[in-house]
Amino acid sequence: MYSKIFCIIKRDLILNFRHGNTSFNVLFFFLLSICLFPLGVGPDTELLSTIAPGVIWVSALLSSVISLDKIFQADYDDGSLEILTLSNIPLEIIILSKIFSYWLTTGLLLVIISPMFGLMLYMNSIGILYLMLTLLIGTPILIL
Repeated sequence: MYSKIFCIIKRDLILNFRHGNTSFNVLFFFLLSICLFPLGVGPDTELLSTIAPGVIWVSALLSSVISLDKIFQADYDDGSLEILTLSNIPLEIIILSKIFSYWLTTGLLLVIISPMFGLMLYMNSIGILYLMLTLLIGTPILIL
């Protein structure tokens, strides 16, 4: 069973890296929304450090929602989703494998680059650590 799960994840990762638009769009939206926020609020470092975790979380939510339809759309278009549902692999395993591979290409990237944006919004190091930990736990839940 684990080899089938690994094959589904490997296939989705290869397809995502071939087409690559989804990860780039998610990261670009995340970058753009966080970089534009201080322009609207102002340069007050105290205010920015106070609201930074919320800004980063809302940006992560919006950027992960932006491309959720891509998880199954390509497989539906080429017919491989139908083949996967007719296979002897339980549907729950297929869905969780596809969601995990999507999280690896989008959610994990958001977790990795979030410290840079935390520093840009004047967060302290402990706040950045907690932000990364909560994003590491929360981004898979957002995708689910």
